Amino acid sequence: EGGWFREAYVPGVPDTPVRRLALGSRTASHPDGRLFSCGLHGVVTEWDLARLSPLDNYDSLGGAAWSLALHAGSARLAAGCEDGGVTVFGVVEEGLENVYRLPARGGRVLSL
Repeated sequence: EGGWFREAYVPGVPDTPVRRLALGSRTASHPDGRLFSCGLHGVVTEWDLARLSPLDNYDSLGGAAWSLALHAGSARLAAGCEDGGVTVFGVVEEGLENVYRLPARGGRVLSL
């Protein structure tokens, strides 16, 4: 009754703990939505929700990725990094593409 429920369980990958998750909207080409994760290993991962396994990995370009935010309206995914910078990816049909990198300002980006 209006509470939380688990739709699926996505097993993790050894030695790559997840720090943050971002879930994209369902579309005709992605009926389950799109799931992205990041972690202290410096990688942003897109997950295959049909197979419940990693689909592709992308370098954060700034070391450990502490935060992640998805803006569905502009199809952008931002990863806040250890070096104080933010990498902005374009979410395209084929995966992610680097759009730009906001320069490091010192200190970790813990929230976006």
